[in-house]
Amino acid sequence: ALQHLKEISLPPTDAQKWCQGQRVAVEVPICGLVRVYDESQRFLGIAQTEDTVLIPTMVFAAI
Repeated sequence: ALQHLKEISLPPTDAQKWCQGQRVAVEVPICGLVRVYDESQRFLGIAQTEDTVLIPTMVFAAI
């Protein structure tokens, strides 16, 4: 159901921050909603993107 969204994997420190509701900077600008994963490909949730910033929208996993 979410396969149409782009995906991004976060390193451990950024994944933890994102799961705690913090915005996380990414290197490549992305537009729209994205699926967020950790480095081991565990699904963490959905983020809204704003240029090079991931904004937590729905967090499904706690780290």
